[in-house]
Amino acid sequence: MLQVNPVHTAHLELAQCALEQLELDHLFWIPCKPWQKAGQAIESGEHRSAMIRLIIGNHDRMTVDNCEINRQGDTYTIDTIGEFQNRFPDAEIYFLIGGDQWTNFHTWKAWEAVLKATHLVIVTRNGERARCSEAVQAYLNQEKIDVQFLDMPAMAVSSQEIRDILAKDGARFDKLAGKLPRDVFEYIATLGLYQK
Repeated sequence: MLQVNPVHTAHLELAQCALEQLELDHLFWIPCKPWQKAGQAIESGEHRSAMIRLIIGNHDRMTVDNCEINRQGDTYTIDTIGEFQNRFPDAEIYFLIGGDQWTNFHTWKAWEAVLKATHLVIVTRNGERARCSEAVQAYLNQEKIDVQFLDMPAMAVSSQEIRDILAKDGARFDKLAGKLPRDVFEYIATLGLYQK
């Protein structure tokens, strides 16, 4: 459940890496309803979902799931995990987060329940493993819970960089080649996303 705003080539590489390294049967992309980030430049869940569908194409082990953006009111990760437990009662659930989210994990609602209900996987960037808070580390030690780290190669692309380019230069593929697939770029360009 990475904040993909917009989704880009490194996100797809991460998803493929997760499928292989974690030996997952299936990977669900879940566009978040970022109610905590009111006032920030975040495109609608429908647009983010459409761009994810474009980037994963017909991949038979990846699916976009809009449960969070369709849920009424504020939504939390623990709600989504509960929904997946109900849908797939026999499945082991792996939950991927970025290192920045791991650093702030102690601020999440019911973070202890998230740790108990899933195999938590923290994605690293450039080989740097983020640290959690002392409270979270103490809980991991007490409950003997292990988290996993998914080491990703260095990738010179970020959603923030793409948004900055679009805001400054407009929809120019020459500035975004290698960062966005052509069909995602065309979706953004046609609708004028991130260019206000």
